[in-house]
Amino acid sequence: MPCGRMLRLRGFVGDSEWKGKWSDGDSSWTSRLRQLLNYRDASDGTFWIEFGDFCAHFTDLYLVRMADDRWTRFSMRARWADDSAGGPPSLLSWRTNPQWLLTTRKPETRVLIELTLPRGAPAAPIGILVLRGNLGRDKLRRKLWLGDGDLLEHAEPRVGRRNSIELLLPAADAPYVIVPYCMNPGFESPFLLTVLSDDREDDGKPDFGLEPLRPANDWHVLRMVTPCDRAGSPPGSDGFRSGLQLNFSIGEDTSSSASKGRVFAFIDTIGLQNDMRTQAGMQEAPQYPAIGMGLAPSAGGPTPLTDLPANSHVLSPVARNGITFGAELEAGPTHVLAPFLGEGQLAAMSASGGGLPHLVVTLYSELPIRLADGFDDSEGAPDCLDPCGCEICSAGGKKRASPYFHVLSKMERLEAIMDHRIAFLDRALGAR
Repeated sequence: MPCGRMLRLRGFVGDSEWKGKWSDGDSSWTSRLRQLLNYRDASDGTFWIEFGDFCAHFTDLYLVRMADDRWTRFSMRARWADDSAGGPPSLLSWRTNPQWLLTTRKPETRVLIELTLPRGAPAAPIGILVLRGNLGRDKLRRKLWLGDGDLLEHAEPRVGRRNSIELLLPAADAPYVIVPYCMNPGFESPFLLTVLSDDREDDGKPDFGLEPLRPANDWHVLRMVTPCDRAGSPPGSDGFRSGLQLNFSIGEDTSSSASKGRVFAFIDTIGLQNDMRTQAGMQEAPQYPAIGMGLAPSAGGPTPLTDLPANSHVLSPVARNGITFGAELEAGPTHVLAPFLGEGQLAAMSASGGGLPHLVVTLYSELPIRLADGFDDSEGAPDCLDPCGCEICSAGGKKRASPYFHVLSKMERLEAIMDHRIAFLDRALGAR
């Protein structure tokens, strides 16, 4: 082409168009070039420019995808709040973030996924995970782990109010899983998740489907929060019997049609603050307590266990943000889940002066799950085994936390954050 390399650009509304060579009305335009490039001399906000002039006069370029009416768009409004603010995939609690199932209907589907915070919300490091879904009977259930090969694409978190990712999805037997998250666990905010795709055949039928997790298809869940000092000492020690021992059963009753069911136990540590300073080398990693747990099948009863039976599943204490394991249990009998701390762990945490964290104990099962005292998960899981002790929390003997307890818990978490920061300042000033 005699004109060399050319670009057609669109300027911002209100900005003047390019006035140099190949601008509107320039004498360089010939009838042949006008026809070849479908050029119109009009104030339409677009202009042609030679590539060399573009490089010489422009510093920023914005690429815009023009999604017309033939594009399929799904928009989902949700929020991170309380236990659904699970944080990044580096934490075991990432699984509690809101999740969506994306189903493809073509051999290949190109999708654009956008995560947006509302106007006026504080900027935050937000990211997007696109995962392979569960297979078989779990394909409509929440994704609980990140296995090898599960991560398809990752929009790395960046501070702002918008993040996006574009990818080509092949046809799959199970739905893909989209997980928006914030890098800061516990960050609460509404957000908008949008998924777009071009209708390749222009037939008016979407090439993909998007839906949230449905409670009717998801895992049965029992979740509770307890102070860290409620966990016992290691099995066989004097403090094991006095620690928390959760008696539960799975299945509707002993006559349930399913003789066994899978149960997955998670224990997450909350209340330890990540150090958010950005100066290199100045960060302090959270000092997670060493926590283990034991699962004793069919060992529940009115008398607490002094040790774990020989057939128990035991996970030794490890200092991590969370621990998990799974087991297949009989439907009907009462089982015991007992979290416990490493030897001397409680004394070490108390001596640190940073405040004791809390433990979030969560059970997922493919069968209905309930506490041994008759609590059924169909009525909603309890938030705390240790409510504040008021009449509202203790009504009916079910030990459910009242709204006042939730307010009190948040105030205690804020107080723990302030204690942590004040303790750091004391150490920093004392080192001078």
